[in-house]
Amino acid sequence: WWGDITATVAYAKAEIPRVCAEYGGDPRKVVLCGFSRGAIGVSFLGLHDDEIARLWCGFWAHDHFDGVKAWVAPWGAPLDRYRAEATTRLRRLAGRPLLVSQGFPGEATRTFVAPLVGANARFLDVDMLALYGGFPNAAVPHAHNDRWPLRPGPGAAAAQAWFEQVTGLPPTK
Repeated sequence: WWGDITATVAYAKAEIPRVCAEYGGDPRKVVLCGFSRGAIGVSFLGLHDDEIARLWCGFWAHDHFDGVKAWVAPWGAPLDRYRAEATTRLRRLAGRPLLVSQGFPGEATRTFVAPLVGANARFLDVDMLALYGGFPNAAVPHAHNDRWPLRPGPGAAAAQAWFEQVTGLPPTK
């Protein structure tokens, strides 16, 4: 799932500052976002240690989250150990904002994350049926997709407002 975790984390630590410097990005306004397995990686990799955790001003995970359910051993199981490790990673948020969005019903993510993060977390349920109708369709094959922020609707508006608040960047038109 993650390949060489140490190499991946080291690469991010070197490349995020380099890319910001080379392309004029503000290193104080970098938000780590991920979808599906990438959503798990937001915490699993993005909060792997104190040094990488400091690279991000905010975190956005859509459709899954680190520590919520068991995955493939050795890194995501057994669940008790995995949750303990994820809890340690979540402490590295250190007060920074977290947006957890999902396009499926259920409270498992909120139940695990909210007590650990408190007011710094925002949870957003996206009504995929309201956005796309039935599945499959011409736009997406199923509800588990990352295209919803591109469609006008309350979910996209809430995510955009969160992003603007976290980064301090002006609204996009």
